[in-house]
Amino acid sequence: MTIAGEISLQATPFADEFVDVAALNAHISTYLLDRVESVKGAAQTDETVPSKAIAVLGPAGGGKTHLFSRLSHQSGSRPTLVLLRPYFGVNVTLRDVLAAVIDQLCLPVHGDDRTQLDVIASHWAPEGDVERGVRAVVSLLPEIAPAAHLARTLLELRGREPSTTWADLAWLSGREPRATTADGASASALSEGDVLHVLRIVAVLAAPVAPVVLTFDQLENLAGDDDARVLGYGNLVSEIVDSLPCL
Repeated sequence: MTIAGEISLQATPFADEFVDVAALNAHISTYLLDRVESVKGAAQTDETVPSKAIAVLGPAGGGKTHLFSRLSHQSGSRPTLVLLRPYFGVNVTLRDVLAAVIDQLCLPVHGDDRTQLDVIASHWAPEGDVERGVRAVVSLLPEIAPAAHLARTLLELRGREPSTTWADLAWLSGREPRATTADGASASALSEGDVLHVLRIVAVLAAPVAPVVLTFDQLENLAGDDDARVLGYGNLVSEIVDSLPCL
């Protein structure tokens, strides 16, 4: 078999073409879809639900990544699916999680020309009423009131030309400092506290429309001479579940 042939046998979670066997791991995908719907239903009545960690264990080739592809092709649920795969010798932080989430929000919705961010912003700021959306988010997350400008910047990205959004997206994803603020003053990169604020805001914004599903795949790559990276991932997941709603 050629290298290309071997690669083609591996799971491709974001492939447009998808062959599914509904019976494969059906009990797990049903559980995951029910969880997405319960988060969405609660959020539509202005409730927030705690985040939850779900472990799916199985041998290589058992269909774990296939579950991710199945979720991405479920037309009725439309979750915001974020795939995080650890590389050898590299630890993942909340900032890395935020960057992956923002990247996914900027991709088109499956079967739609709009991005996830467009869909979410349309729900919270109908007819472009961004301030209404910001007030609604702050009412659900009072602790982010000092950082309400972060929610405002996210909602204001809807409908803008892509070329005018890169700087804001790089800043909101925690990758780069923002060169200037609206009043021309200099600004720095997101602090660790603001990284947590943006993740909280995104989780609540997405919940009633397209709940965020964080998927940590290929965790066998964490194996090493000690357990430091395994513990690091465990601590990261614990921080997400304890600190962020609706995931």
